[in-house]
Amino acid sequence: MLQALIIILGALALARPSGAARLPEGAQLAVVVDTSLSMGAPPEGQGARQAPIERARRYLLQRAGSLPTGARVLVVAAGTSPALLSPLTSDRATLTRAADALAVTCPVADLAAAIDLAAERLVGAPAGSEIVLLSDLARDVDFDGRGLPVPLRAPAMVATDGSERRENSGFVAADARPDPSSDEPDRVEVFASVAHYGDAPRELYVTASALYEADLTSGDGLEALPLLASQRVVVAPDSPTQLVLRANLPPDAAGRAPFVLLRR
Repeated sequence: MLQALIIILGALALARPSGAARLPEGAQLAVVVDTSLSMGAPPEGQGARQAPIERARRYLLQRAGSLPTGARVLVVAAGTSPALLSPLTSDRATLTRAADALAVTCPVADLAAAIDLAAERLVGAPAGSEIVLLSDLARDVDFDGRGLPVPLRAPAMVATDGSERRENSGFVAADARPDPSSDEPDRVEVFASVAHYGDAPRELYVTASALYEADLTSGDGLEALPLLASQRVVVAPDSPTQLVLRANLPPDAAGRAPFVLLRR
């Protein structure tokens, strides 16, 4: 039994995220998470669980589960503009909800603005407090941390030697409006912006389907939805491409408008 206990403790030590040093009692921690497109890209040949955004989620959950007495954590999502996902708190449920809310939101994140927001909240923080930036650092960060009220650390989310090849593509904006060029009342224009993170352009097929309320309870799955429109597009790296899909979008029998489901 003693040997088994030693093995279990050793396994827990190995499972500890890299750079997750224990906070002193009463200290404050600001976790800034990059939510740019590259953070959703797992290393080539690995599953989505190994994407940097998922590694960041596990890091946050581990820190939330091992807070010493009096320590508190806040969470900032770094997107086009920073978003405070959690104020300073020691409540594990609140921090778990913040971790669950992490998602890719934009092609390029403003990391400096997110760090500034975290720094504002940690002015006057006790000794041992720090800001942790969770980012794959796919782009250079133009930020001078010398004026921060607490130290800034950036544990590696991906291998720094370039061995983890990654690419990712997705929608970064979407909208649907009545088509002003058509006399048909149900004719719409679906606007979409598609971005790609990688080394070379990528060919994508963008499709739009109508999702009615009845589809949500039918059990047939999203694959059975009727196709409204589709378009082939070649997206260059780090340069979002805009496209417009036109289709008829009639209401259901109760007169309710459907959702538009975009896929690539």
